[in-house]
Amino acid sequence: MANKKRTFQSERKHTRLDFSPLVITCELVCTTADSPTAQTANTALGQYEPDRSVTPTIIRPQTTVNDPDGIYTSGINNHNLASDQHAWFVNGTPIAKVWKEGTDYTIIKDSSDDNGSLKIMRNIVPGEVATLAYQGMFNDFRTGTNYVVNGSGMALTTTDKGGNKMACSVDCEQLAYDPLKDELALYEYLVAEGIEKAGQRDKFVNGKSYERTVTITLTQGTSTITELPKGMTMRLVERGKNTALAAGTLEHPEIKSVAFPKIGFDMRFTWQQEFEVQFVNASGKVETSAGISLIRDMSYLTQHDVARGNDIVPGQQRYYNYGIFAAGDQPIQYPELYYDIQWWTQARVYDPSTKAYKYAERIERQAGASMECSVESLGIGFEKNLCWFDVSMDIEEREPAAVLTAADAGTVLTDDKGNVLIF
Repeated sequence: MANKKRTFQSERKHTRLDFSPLVITCELVCTTADSPTAQTANTALGQYEPDRSVTPTIIRPQTTVNDPDGIYTSGINNHNLASDQHAWFVNGTPIAKVWKEGTDYTIIKDSSDDNGSLKIMRNIVPGEVATLAYQGMFNDFRTGTNYVVNGSGMALTTTDKGGNKMACSVDCEQLAYDPLKDELALYEYLVAEGIEKAGQRDKFVNGKSYERTVTITLTQGTSTITELPKGMTMRLVERGKNTALAAGTLEHPEIKSVAFPKIGFDMRFTWQQEFEVQFVNASGKVETSAGISLIRDMSYLTQHDVARGNDIVPGQQRYYNYGIFAAGDQPIQYPELYYDIQWWTQARVYDPSTKAYKYAERIERQAGASMECSVESLGIGFEKNLCWFDVSMDIEEREPAAVLTAADAGTVLTDDKGNVLIF
């Protein structure tokens, strides 16, 4: 017999088992304005500017999360990177095998926005290039899932400024573009479809988006030039050529702007391009130049399954199906943005003359992420042994974008707001 009241607690159950997948982006960002990735040196005197032994360079693997459920806050989420899983590489080799920890570098491991950042105390000798890459582990506390995150494409370079020599360098020699990692293109698609609200575009412009900017540093001797000297011009050319390329042309829509000290690119328009930025004096002589490469490197599609394979039930009038897509551990929510998807069905029918089953003609269905048709159009019978059919998708990666023109191929088409139409 109880002589006081008793309390109980029910079994704990989640009220939601499925969460929208996270879209995680990791890009390498130099956070030390006074110690950038490009150095200058006077090897005769053994001097570096900046001197990283005094002013270290910090490279952050800046990890941001787009959570449709709004559980994760937008912005930098480096504190969710596992502190014991930070892996840095120099020219593809684990950093500990080529540099000395504590002398040449340290890795920041804390709960701040700099968690995982690489602190570099090593000066790079002229002619040496140290290309950096990062790999880490991001924990989704909602589901217990661990995501591998990667960042790359940043290089440390040094130019010898002995004497009064003019030289230039770029902050990124190779721009790699993966449409599946482009949050800006996805955001603009969702706005166009009425799923997202406009006005947040700047939040999605980053080192993975199709809008990219290369910054050029021009030096003379040990001085950095912030304004072009009189008579000197900067031009962008195809590598191996000397004809200046203009921005916003039909021939090169991937070039958005060319104005010292920056060049803007739209990565949607190309598979691969090799450019060179040149500085030309009043006599037409190229004083110095640097190369810039653009490359499209789309993640491999590892899952492309038809979602439903269940039977047609008696009385069913419509048939619906959709695809499930993923690239590695990244679910693809809007595959129609990246792939041309053609659905088709094919009934398997009984041939009385041969007393065997055979496939009927393939019927093309809708293009896109899903398909729907009448059960009657499937071409199947009503008996158990006559209701077989296959449903499948033909999938092809979309080509790079192109500017939409009129029939004469010379008139660029725009919408009612003056925006250039692309497809």
